[in-house]
Amino acid sequence: MAGASLDTVGGHLAVALAAGALATKDETGGAAIRDRFASLKRGIVRRSTKIDLEGDLAAVDRQATLAKELDEHGAANDGELVTKASELLGLIKVDEAARTAVEPMIGDIEKALVALSEVDIEPAPGKAEKAEHAEKKTDERPSQRKVEAPTTSRRAIPADEPSKTELERTALPIYKRTDRFFMKAGILGAALIALFAIYWGFIRTPSTDAMDHCRDGEAARCWQEVAAEDSVDDGRKMAKEPLELLCDKYKDPCGCAGLAYVKAAEKDTADCSGLTQASGIDPMWPCTCKPYNFWKWGRQRTPQCGIPRCE
Repeated sequence: MAGASLDTVGGHLAVALAAGALATKDETGGAAIRDRFASLKRGIVRRSTKIDLEGDLAAVDRQATLAKELDEHGAANDGELVTKASELLGLIKVDEAARTAVEPMIGDIEKALVALSEVDIEPAPGKAEKAEHAEKKTDERPSQRKVEAPTTSRRAIPADEPSKTELERTALPIYKRTDRFFMKAGILGAALIALFAIYWGFIRTPSTDAMDHCRDGEAARCWQEVAAEDSVDDGRKMAKEPLELLCDKYKDPCGCAGLAYVKAAEKDTADCSGLTQASGIDPMWPCTCKPYNFWKWGRQRTPQCGIPRCE
């Protein structure tokens, strides 16, 4: 697609209008691009209502006509319009989707960007007075002040202007749309680890008291340890040590039977010697051990040992 036939400021403004029309076609352009395009058209209408902005602004013949009308109505002397056109072209150039939409005229866009950044525009009415007032207030001579043109190449492509819509932003992964995501996640993880360490080292009460007394010669504490462990997942995590102490050290038939069930739960086949040992200590253990309902899981693996009966 060819650009405007007139190589003038009006022609470059016509290029900006054509590029904006293509980039925002079917409401697909980024929010910043749509805003700049609408603002440029409003500025042209305020400049003169005789400039026709209806129809296909991207058509080749329309660009030539628009360029002529813009020049005739003094748009080339309007610094605000030049600035808006430069910003619009700059946003289109850095936005990937917009660049794809205007690919046929990318050469005209780059040429217009350079040309518009070099336009020397006189300050608008009122701005000169403000500049003079600022000079007097700071007691600075005009020759020492550096006045920067409103359409420099630095302003032509605003680096911090967002080019994605809110919907596009929310579609990104959370670590991309969250500022400093990994640093925040690291701080949160470190805080959780520190809280756990404080709980484990200073707040948690060690659960070794009953087991220590069990080893020191208190059978009741052994049964307390067994009952506490059996309350976790129906005895599936039952430790052998307190039951071994009850069976071997204290000759407790219920401890021997419980140990047999725990061992059976860990193997595919059951060892009946534990139940035999319990019967040798006390033939009535099936009755006396009934209150200790600790071995439901292991009991499933000991059918070949026979069902204990109370006589």
